Amino acid sequence: MDLDAVDRVLDMRIIFSLTGSLPVAEFTKRLSLELQSGLHFGEDSLELSFFIPDELAANREIAIFLAQSNATKEGNVYFSNFGMATEDLHKGLKAAIEETKTMVADNLWLSSGTYYLSCRFHSSELQRVTGVVLGLAQKIEGFSVKYLGPNPGLPAILKDVKKIANLMEIRWQVNVPEESRKSNPFSSLTNNWVLESRFMTTGMSASELVITNEKVSDPEDKGLVLIDPELNLYEFKLGLDNPFLKGFFRNLYLTKMVRFCRTLRYDNGKLELLSYIPEVLIYSYISSLSGLSDEFPEWELSLSKVANAQWL
Repeated sequence: MDLDAVDRVLDMRIIFSLTGSLPVAEFTKRLSLELQSGLHFGEDSLELSFFIPDELAANREIAIFLAQSNATKEGNVYFSNFGMATEDLHKGLKAAIEETKTMVADNLWLSSGTYYLSCRFHSSELQRVTGVVLGLAQKIEGFSVKYLGPNPGLPAILKDVKKIANLMEIRWQVNVPEESRKSNPFSSLTNNWVLESRFMTTGMSASELVITNEKVSDPEDKGLVLIDPELNLYEFKLGLDNPFLKGFFRNLYLTKMVRFCRTLRYDNGKLELLSYIPEVLIYSYISSLSGLSDEFPEWELSLSKVANAQWL
């Protein structure tokens, strides 16, 4: 199965927009800046992590903003984290992404004072998504929809991201030890599957979309929600009971790393992990996962590819 198996069945795309009120929104509006960001779901709030390349700090206004927002510098990039305390927005977006079962949050960006959140979903849930949009529009001032229509495909979406920040393709390969294949997610699914994380979270569990090469027997007993029997498409809660996977994703959660195409492919004991990372975050990304090879030598973790993202 190809790593884009999930993307091929998500035939719709929606882009939410919201006029911002955080200091960073006013800052980008004043300077006509466009910044990529990570959106992380917490228990009671939304957290945004912005990254600003070092070369922009030469601008006096940007330097002042970085100082006032207590930005931290790692490698050649500054990080600024903000909490969005808008309860209605948190509940609404969480409902849109979690309750629809197929919606995947791809990327968030801030352009001249307005936030944009791009998501893909399956057309069977169009009515649910419509209900969420109408509900949020009634409750939240400045909320709107920039686009709703066919999904152009993740490569096209990431090409737009690349206009703002150069993306790097990062692939890891793992040989899953025989004993670990008896635990989740390997024991719950078939011997061949592709999984994509639906959103980023500040916690240790998330919702995933999974496509398997064959039907899963008794999916409900294994913690799966069947979405489409013809596509073998399921929703799965990756509980991270496995120590290696827990360590891998815990480190990324702690850094609030901005990642796109958060995808795993498993094929008879071989696990491949794919992400697209802004180039300025490569140092932080690799550093956050340092030590895993020493801690879990039996998993034979290897960094198989680091290259500029290229699409046909």
